[in-house]
Amino acid sequence: MRLILLYILFITSIVCGCKNKRSITLIKETTFNDFPSGSAIEFVDGKLYIVGDDAAHLLILDEDYNRKDSITLFEGNGRVPKYKKTDLEASTYIELGGLPHLLMIGSGSNANREKFLLIPLSDKDSIKDLQFDYKVFSKAGIRQVNIEGAAAHGKTLILANRANGSNKQNYLIVLAANDNGTNFTLQRIIVLNTPTNKGVIGLSGLAYQPEEDLLLFTASTEHTNNTTDDGQIGDSYIGIIENALQQITKNTIEARNLINLTEVDKRFMQQKIESVAIDKADKGGYVIHLVADNDNGTTRIFKCRLQL
Repeated sequence: MRLILLYILFITSIVCGCKNKRSITLIKETTFNDFPSGSAIEFVDGKLYIVGDDAAHLLILDEDYNRKDSITLFEGNGRVPKYKKTDLEASTYIELGGLPHLLMIGSGSNANREKFLLIPLSDKDSIKDLQFDYKVFSKAGIRQVNIEGAAAHGKTLILANRANGSNKQNYLIVLAANDNGTNFTLQRIIVLNTPTNKGVIGLSGLAYQPEEDLLLFTASTEHTNNTTDDGQIGDSYIGIIENALQQITKNTIEARNLINLTEVDKRFMQQKIESVAIDKADKGGYVIHLVADNDNGTTRIFKCRLQL
């Protein structure tokens, strides 16, 4: 009888484990050969806003990846030279003063890249430079500043600071916006631990889903020992932080269950996933969009179903 009960418990655990297992299914992919270095992606009202870390303009697509519009950010066409680029690596939708905005954030890996750019979506020609002081990050203990992801909920802004070979710790940075969104105040620095048996996995993007209180993040391995040089591309991952608003009140978060995208579909091989955007609820999960920058001047976008 005891052996029978143990067998039943074993089978039940397998069934439940399979039922609750998160998974990713790739729906479609598209490559843009004439839009460089996709680094951030945001979904707002049926449109995708694509930021490139050395692109002079912002690309706007519909849900099927058809071009709809663009917004000029900097002078020139094509790729901005590395020594000159603002290195916009993060973006998020945020409501400020009751109006929708797109916030784009530079990596901060050098002085030229310390940028918080705010675009009111009701007036796309009115781009504001918020003049944010990046020194607050280093003063708070972040040795190498390299902002790669952003997500917002209300007036709370969460940033992802990426690890590398010489600085192996990822951080989440929590900021609070004032009423009109002209200033952000540092609230907390959180250590985000990723599995160490996979090498250095650096954060690359964030997205928040308020209905389920989920914080999605993308991460990747890249063989580089600093915040400015590119390196050999390894695997990319998606991670999920549940009960996110409670988790970001802690000093440390353990990110254990990462989905290796290369193991999901071979089309993710050698794709450096830079960010994630959440589209809509679908079949017990969500449709999401991923953007990849493979350091060759192109941008690849993936439409996926995330099963929860």
